[in-house]
Amino acid sequence: MVLKWVIGKAKACKYFVMQSIIVWGSEVGNTIHDGRIIHIDQLRGIALLLMILVHAAATWKPSQLHQEHVLAIFVASLGGLAAPLFIFIFGWGIGRSKNTSFQKNIIRGLVLFFAQFLVNLTVPHLFHPFSPGVLTLIALLYFFAPIWLYTINLSFKNIPLWPVICCILLFTPMFITLPDATWSQRTIPEGVVSWLHLAIFSGTYPILPWLIFAIIGGCVAQEKTSKINRNYVILSGLILSLCFFIYALHFGKTYALPSGEAVLTFFPANVPFLISSLTGIGLLWVLVLKIPEFTGLINLGRFTLTYYIIHFLPFRFWHDIDEKHTWSMPVSFSVIIIYTILFWPLSLLHHRVAPNYSLEAWMKRLSSRQ
Repeated sequence: MVLKWVIGKAKACKYFVMQSIIVWGSEVGNTIHDGRIIHIDQLRGIALLLMILVHAAATWKPSQLHQEHVLAIFVASLGGLAAPLFIFIFGWGIGRSKNTSFQKNIIRGLVLFFAQFLVNLTVPHLFHPFSPGVLTLIALLYFFAPIWLYTINLSFKNIPLWPVICCILLFTPMFITLPDATWSQRTIPEGVVSWLHLAIFSGTYPILPWLIFAIIGGCVAQEKTSKINRNYVILSGLILSLCFFIYALHFGKTYALPSGEAVLTFFPANVPFLISSLTGIGLLWVLVLKIPEFTGLINLGRFTLTYYIIHFLPFRFWHDIDEKHTWSMPVSFSVIIIYTILFWPLSLLHHRVAPNYSLEAWMKRLSSRQ
């Protein structure tokens, strides 16, 4: 019975994919505005909204909503795409750049280290001042870009090795992560060696396995995936993702949780999460090529770093307001949705009034001096 249902869903997915997949790497949206690719900015905007949504939901979720609730799983599944999408787009950008110097990458990485420090200070109830986070991950990927970009071009007897490298990264969570680690163990470094261990292996966004998203993004940018049947790859990802869901239903397990006992977990990023995230990125890449151009979404994509830091500010001062006022589920969800959508008109106003005042503009000015 379960097998028939999976096959039926797979056929439906196959029809959708075959009708809508465009050559993933070479047919990125060609619409350019102010020297920027609209398709990529819209993807960044979506990633930012998903990030804000999942953080707001984690902060202001109603007490009566347990983690196994379908709404909680839905939000966690959507929000779980945000960081992978950011890293993928970062890898795509680095892979596409031809004239970026090592000095510029160092400056951008240092700015991101500073930005992560600001985030940590903004929400001290969540992070230690020196907790490595997603901005730390991107900073380190900037620093080591020459190395991981080099691996993209490795081959053995004219056989590219990047698929092998990605497979190794895909399964690293089975060997190096600490599934039972507490939040404090993932975020509080006890010294330099501890910080490095968190940043590379066991923190919230360790290089291993998160590097896989940057490498695949770089491969797409350099058209290394042009000989791969992308329809088959994304269809396979959809089937596997569906199987994870069926497995959870059949054995009575929780499908997705930020951390804990579940089939998909974000902290640490386990193998099912990585597979599902890569599949989701592929689908979003295709879908965004087909949607109209939304000015608000495009502007969000231009100020992702700035808004990423700003969106934490209310969490510092009102992170327990839902508990003090015992918000009901409708109130909590209304606040979460309104807060997330609020950044759309904010980006329109920002771009109209002060487009050159942002962390992105500051980073660009600093790096352009080199």
